[in-house]
Amino acid sequence: MMKFISLLAFAFVFTACKLKSSDDLITARWVFSETDATGIANAAREFGDQYGMNGFNQVFASSKFIIRPDNTFDLVFFQNYRHGKWEHRDRFLVLWTEPEEDSILFGIDTIGYRSMILRIDSLNFKRFGRIITPYDTTGLFADTEEIRFAFKLDKERYKDEDEDPYSKENNWWRIRPLESENAAQVKKRVLALMDFHILMFEDAWDRKKDVVLYNWFSSPLIVAGNGIALQRYEKIKDDWEDCFYNSEQAQQGYTLLQQGFKKKLKANPDIERRFLRNKDMLLQLRKNIE
Repeated sequence: MMKFISLLAFAFVFTACKLKSSDDLITARWVFSETDATGIANAAREFGDQYGMNGFNQVFASSKFIIRPDNTFDLVFFQNYRHGKWEHRDRFLVLWTEPEEDSILFGIDTIGYRSMILRIDSLNFKRFGRIITPYDTTGLFADTEEIRFAFKLDKERYKDEDEDPYSKENNWWRIRPLESENAAQVKKRVLALMDFHILMFEDAWDRKKDVVLYNWFSSPLIVAGNGIALQRYEKIKDDWEDCFYNSEQAQQGYTLLQQGFKKKLKANPDIERRFLRNKDMLLQLRKNIE
């Protein structure tokens, strides 16, 4: 905790003057790097330093806050995805999430060229809706009215949003619709899930990544080196139903996935690279669902 407070004090001295430069500094691709939220900070301490990463880097692996120049944002906080509009008002960052357009207010402690610290109170945090985390968040605001999140610049860059795994274009399937969808729309949503998984392996291959991380989204599909499996509905029910208008349409979407597995998927022995082999099997599954 003292380390975080020291970071805050240093960043304030170093970057306070940067607040005058308005949107230019805040418009960036940020990764979560630290927090004083008790449950998450405790988890980071338990992890310690391993795999060349400190505890917070492990806890926040894949969690990002992308503030785009067109005044849209994409926020991934653990397995949760939010998209919407943003506006910088003096020392505050205002978000309007889609599709509900709920307003969420972050206080800006510091903004620099390479770092940012935001704070949020419990009322605004609740406006994010249902939040899934692998750590204890029930006591986030037990002893404080606000919690802080520190960010640093993300090293990843994407020229186009259709190539960006974090863009709305590739994550709209997990934004719950406000209106009922017909069978064709439900199918389109399931196929978008398939395209998202396919992109994960294309991105890993193109960028020469060692692993594909699954800790920032929830999916009924289990993709392993030796094949693809479908999780039991009971295990993913809550997360899956959050992607659809109601439970009935979520069941329809799950049934489409089940039908896709009725035809056996084949691991092509001629494809030596695991990422490309997984992509090929996902393409087979997608074709079975179409």
